[in-house]
Amino acid sequence: MQFIWIIQANKSRNIVGCFETQQAAEAFIHLHKIPCMLQKIPVNIAIYDWVIQQGFWQPKYESQKTTPFIAQFNSAYLQHEHYYSSENDSKNE
Repeated sequence: MQFIWIIQANKSRNIVGCFETQQAAEAFIHLHKIPCMLQKIPVNIAIYDWVIQQGFWQPKYESQKTTPFIAQFNSAYLQHEHYYSSENDSKNE
């Protein structure tokens, strides 16, 4: 399965960029000192469907199968890192 790395800004939650490698994404984060979350996202499948396909989670209620629920769905099962703007560009995991 193919993945990409997405940078999501902390305060606005906007997507700042998409990168093919973690190293390229981290270089951008450190260069601009962006407080953000870096998340590894599967390509050509929704996170909701990926989590179900991997066996990590199953919807238990009909409300968990609705468009609003799916549209807000994210998962801690996806590899991710948190970065905070600081003097030394430290990464806090």
